Amino acid sequence: VLSWAERGVVAPWTGRFGAATDGAIAPAADGDERWVGCPGMSALGRMLAEDLDLRLSTRVAPPERASDGWRLVDDAGTPLGRFDRVLISAPAPQAADLLAGAPVLAAQARAAGFAPCWTVIAAFAEPLALPWDGLFINAGPLGWVARDSAKPGRCGEVWVLHGAPDWSRAQVEDSPESVTRTLLAALGDVVDGPLAELLWHQTHRWLFARSEEPLGAGCLWDGALGIGACGDWCADGRIEGAWLSGEALAGRVLAAID
Repeated sequence: VLSWAERGVVAPWTGRFGAATDGAIAPAADGDERWVGCPGMSALGRMLAEDLDLRLSTRVAPPERASDGWRLVDDAGTPLGRFDRVLISAPAPQAADLLAGAPVLAAQARAAGFAPCWTVIAAFAEPLALPWDGLFINAGPLGWVARDSAKPGRCGEVWVLHGAPDWSRAQVEDSPESVTRTLLAALGDVVDGPLAELLWHQTHRWLFARSEEPLGAGCLWDGALGIGACGDWCADGRIEGAWLSGEALAGRVLAAID
C-alpha cells in the first residue's frame, strides 16, 4: 500500500466516522486505517492493469478442457484462445458457473454465501448538515453512508448510500426509482432535516456485494486440471481477504510450474 501511495494512486482517508444507533450518533470505535484510490477508486485497478492484455466488455463462457489445455470462447462462441491455466476472480456464484470443468471446485464455490446491496450515489448543491464523513447505520434501510467528496482528490458534495444487507435482500427486485426515494429519505432522517438540492444521482443493484459465508480456504485450485479461483469469498469478506486470496492462488500456480 505504501508503494502505491508513493505512486499517487492511493491516499489515507482521515475522515470523521461514526455509528448511528436508535437515533443517536457516537464516534466509531473501530480504529481502522482507511485508504482510498486517488483521484478515484478505479485508479488502483488501472495502475495494476498496466501492461496487461485486457479484453473488456467480453462475457466468457465456461472454459472447456481439451488435450492441449483450456479453450475459451465468449458467449457468442467467438474463440478467445487456448490457455495452459485458467484463474477466475469473479464472485462465487459466477465463478461456480465458470468452474463447470472442475466440478469439485464448482461445488465449493456454490457454498459461499453472498448478500446484495442497493447503492445510490447522490450529488447535492450544498453540504449536508451532518458533521460526519462516514456513518455505520444500525437500523432501517441504510447500512453505511459516506461523504465521498471528503476523500482525497474529490470535490463537490457527493454521498454514497449503501442499503443494509437484509433490506437490500428483501428489496432486491424493487425498481431503482423506488430504492432511490427510500434511501434518500433515510438519509434525510439521519440528517434530521431537509436535504439540499439534488444535482444528480446514480442507483446500482450490486447483486454480489458482500461475502457472508467465506470458505476460509485461501483460494481454490486444481493443479492437475490447471484451473482455480480466488476472491474475498475464499478468505474473508474484506478487500484484504481478496488480496490475500489472489496471492494464495498465485502461489499455487507458481509452485506448479516446473
